[in-house]
Amino acid sequence: MKALFLSVIICIIAFNIEVQAQDKFISNYAISMFFGVRDTKVDSFPNTPNVDFMNYLYDSHEGSDYQYLGFSGHFWFKHNWEGDIKVAMYDDFAPDNLDITVQYFPLKNIGVSFGLYTHSLLMNDFTMFHKTTGEGLYGDLETNFRQRKLFDRGVQCGVLLKQDYGKFHASFKLSGGVSSFKPFPEVVLQKQVDGNFVRRIEYQTHNT
Repeated sequence: MKALFLSVIICIIAFNIEVQAQDKFISNYAISMFFGVRDTKVDSFPNTPNVDFMNYLYDSHEGSDYQYLGFSGHFWFKHNWEGDIKVAMYDDFAPDNLDITVQYFPLKNIGVSFGLYTHSLLMNDFTMFHKTTGEGLYGDLETNFRQRKLFDRGVQCGVLLKQDYGKFHASFKLSGGVSSFKPFPEVVLQKQVDGNFVRRIEYQTHNT
């Protein structure tokens, strides 16, 4: 993931250097810093014979789940095109959140946007399911706290309104799209209480 961010930045720098010798394809750009919060709410689904990983997404229950700090680059291109690249990180300082959009303005203050993104979320202690449902078995032989970082990836499009007031720029964007968690494998080992029987449970999620 970090290699992806680095590659994007290198490509932007190289592209900008190349077009400077041409007809100013990038007419202007701005770099800024931003911060925000993110909250995740998921309905609790009833237990089934198999674990539902969505029930174990991190939820702080007090305030926001995540606070993030990020850096943004905005680019003005020729022919009423603009672009945004945003990279954000949580308190682990890993740049796991990326948002890339391009906007086209057929009218001065009204435009359409297209983009893709990836956001990271935490899944905590999902083996609590096995510890409470496995009769006669130790639910999980892993003694460390189980935590997995999930990546929610998606594409989006929408409409954009903007208005400039001197040095102040206001914008409003309404977007919709499709997203999916990046598939992942998981393995749980269980052992029979007062016995030698060991069970291995393998999970493989899929795009939905």
